[in-house]
Formats: sequence, C-alpha cells, structure tokens
Amino acid sequence: MAGARGEGTIQYQGEELPVLLTNRAIAEAEKATGKTMVQLAQSGSTGNIGMNDIVQLLRAGLEYGRRDAGIRRQVYSVSDAYDVMDERGFAEVAEVVCLALADVMSYHSEESADPPVMARSET
Repeated sequence: MAGARGEGTIQYQGEELPVLLTNRAIAEAEKATGKTMVQLAQSGSTGNIGMNDIVQLLRAGLEYGRRDAGIRRQVYSVSDAYDVMDERGFAEVAEVVCLALADVMSYHSEESADPPVMARSET
C-alpha cells in the first residue's frame, strides 16, 4: 500500500531489518515521547534530538516494518530498539529514523496535484 511512508533498513546481527514509519507509527512514538511529530522532526533537523526520541521512533519503525514484511517474531520492545542502537550506534540509527520521519512529513498524494481546499461553513 502506498501512502505516507518512510522506509529504511538497518543491519543488526547479520540481518537487514526493515524500518517503516507511517502516521500510525509516529503517533505511537508521539505518545511514548510526549512530543508531537513536528517537535520530533525539528529536533532531528537541528541535531538536537534525544536518545529516548530516537529509540521510540526506532521501536515503532521496527515494529511497523516487521508487520509490513510479515515477519513472524515477538513484537519489538524498547529494549530491542536499544539493542539495535547499541550495535549500530546512535548516529546510524538517528539517520535512518530521521530520514523516514521526513519522508512521512513531506508526503503528498499524487492524486492531488492541487493544494488542499478547506471547506468553510456558512453562517
């Protein structure tokens, strides 16, 4: 299914893990961090994003990537995300999730070449 998706992969223990951020995945990360999508993106673009924010985005991205790929394994936990970060490093993980986040935020459907129109109620 196409749509607002930010995809990447990350190597972990000899495997290539899919990372998929969608609106729903980001909503889970928002809930876990207490920050909005825009706050997370602004922090990422300025290099001012925290460890917890990256781990929460990674956890959500790994889980949605797992589901999308039909991989049978336990649900990814925050501990799993830290294990991946411990092996690959903060910078590599941050790059993968921040690029995926930017892809979701910049998505425009191909069907709507015109800017969105907001309906106004008549009073």
